[in-house]
Amino acid sequence: MVAYNSLKLRIPVLVTLLAIYPLIAIPYVLPRWAALAAISILALLAIFKEKIAVYNDSFIPLGFFLLFAFISSCFSEYPREAWLGSPGYLSGFFTYVLLAILFIFAYGTALIFPAKIDNIIDIWLLSAGLIALFGLLQYLGLNLLPLGTDIFKSIKSSSTIYNSNDLGTYLLMAFPFAALRFIQDANFRSTAVLSLIYGTLLTTLCRSAWVGLAPGVLLLIVCCRDKKKVLALLALMLVVTLLLMPLHNWSILSQMGTFYSETGMTLAGDPEGGSARSLLWQEGVKALPKSVFIGSGADTFYHVSPEKFAERFGEGARAAHKAHNIYLEIAVTMGIPALLAYLWFLFSVLRKTDKSKPLELAFFLMVIMYMTRGFFLVDVITVYPLFLALIGLYQGVKVSRMAKICMPTNFTPTEASVKDSKTEKTE
Repeated sequence: MVAYNSLKLRIPVLVTLLAIYPLIAIPYVLPRWAALAAISILALLAIFKEKIAVYNDSFIPLGFFLLFAFISSCFSEYPREAWLGSPGYLSGFFTYVLLAILFIFAYGTALIFPAKIDNIIDIWLLSAGLIALFGLLQYLGLNLLPLGTDIFKSIKSSSTIYNSNDLGTYLLMAFPFAALRFIQDANFRSTAVLSLIYGTLLTTLCRSAWVGLAPGVLLLIVCCRDKKKVLALLALMLVVTLLLMPLHNWSILSQMGTFYSETGMTLAGDPEGGSARSLLWQEGVKALPKSVFIGSGADTFYHVSPEKFAERFGEGARAAHKAHNIYLEIAVTMGIPALLAYLWFLFSVLRKTDKSKPLELAFFLMVIMYMTRGFFLVDVITVYPLFLALIGLYQGVKVSRMAKICMPTNFTPTEASVKDSKTEKTE
């Protein structure tokens, strides 16, 4: 009975987050944050209501990260941004608390109901395919969204995310799951979903997402045993690329051609390198000696060098509020100890992955690709909550698999959780 009631609550909350939340077609950050808060509160209520104890070693670095973020916010000179976040992002300390709740909630769900995770991923991929379809149609000149395109007002695909870079990140996370589904069974649905996700990833013209895609594809080639199906996957990607390449006067090819020049400018120290990322990184590195221990407070990067940013971007421009490098951003705003705790957390997630298991391999590739793209982009509430929930599922799937190996064949995490819950209620 406990397991059944838990299933009725946990699965809908996860599906709402993964499949419905990214479909909110609103280009404003506050409604997104409100939806995130509502979903996280529901997840927290489920955690306390069920009284099912779950624990994982990754909670330790996550706890340290939150502790350092809390300390940096307490001592910040900019308390509004540190606690609530800057107006364009709302990624202050309280947002990180909501994200941590989602991670713990997703971990517990996967641990208790490991057999349901494949179904949840399939639902998410259908939602991702629909979002990709909206984005691809935008690139083809048909915008079905009521509130315009993205904040850049360009031909790039942005879909319901309303930002081409963030859509690139979202599709990058979905790609390994779509690729593994195609390799497992190359039917019409898996082919269509993969083609849409990969094709729209190209039409975002997001170079950072393209860079993140590279290690994922290479690792997939190395780790997947069925090389014929991998070749079929690469052939499909090539066909999609060739079909989209000529559109908009070869925009995709032109964007690819900027890699060399932008890299050269960045290495030469030109502030305009990497679409002005070089300026952000230079100012962030200069600020590191001042933020060794506690930083300036979450989401306060703009205050690192406002004169420089105002000169380049214009006073109050959104582009200047983030470092466009999640590792530099954390180090500057929350301190180097917070960065070390965050890296510890991510690597604890990657540990003990059985790459012979398609689902675990997909999760592993997703984290590697997300971390790679993190050198050039930022964490935003349109996409980052999904990442935290997905790696929570990742942890739960791994622990569930190892529990089945270590425990008798008639013992499952679900049964253990139900017994513990019943014992607590009796006491």
